[in-house]
Amino acid sequence: MRKKVKIKTKIKLLLFTLTASVIFAGTCALYDRFLLPPAAKVCESMAVTYINRCIGESFSAALKENGIKTANLLKYEKNRDGRVVFAGTDTAAVNTLCADTAQRLSAALNEQADNVICIKSGAFTGLSMLSETGFDVPVRIKSTGDAQADCVTEVKGVGINNVSFRLYIAISARAAAYNPLLNREITVTRRILLADAVYSGEVPDTVLSAPAN
Repeated sequence: MRKKVKIKTKIKLLLFTLTASVIFAGTCALYDRFLLPPAAKVCESMAVTYINRCIGESFSAALKENGIKTANLLKYEKNRDGRVVFAGTDTAAVNTLCADTAQRLSAALNEQADNVICIKSGAFTGLSMLSETGFDVPVRIKSTGDAQADCVTEVKGVGINNVSFRLYIAISARAAAYNPLLNREITVTRRILLADAVYSGEVPDTVLSAPAN
């Protein structure tokens, strides 16, 4: 009698184990197919927003701390006829701005304690009506490489005998958005317009741009 009870118990345990395994496998499959893609998309979107905010704050802080005014970053010379014969940039100021912005951004993205964004679990369903419901899911943002900032100039003819001179700072950062369930590496590149001027006259004889860092 005892042997029969033991056999029945083993069969029940085996059936329970098989049932639990099937349910677990099915749950994982549903998660991978229906929940993981929107969850990854939401995490990536929030991470990009966070990194862009860090870029803006680092750039603004670099401008302020170094006393740089974007209006003074362009330099040009005119001849006796008032035509622009030379257009360029304040190389020293631009290089300082690029280096300081990159340094501040790298430091900001490496501050582990502060780089946490919380996303409502309802957002992982992909349904807008549930995006603000559920519990908070923390997602950490960690830099995976040093941030970079470079000067970019753009010169082109506009209309008749007019020249448009634009100066940008191109900032890029690589970071990982991760938690126990997700791990996504993200690259964010942003160009910020520093100065935009249109000069009347002939196309400048010489155009200088700041060397890349």
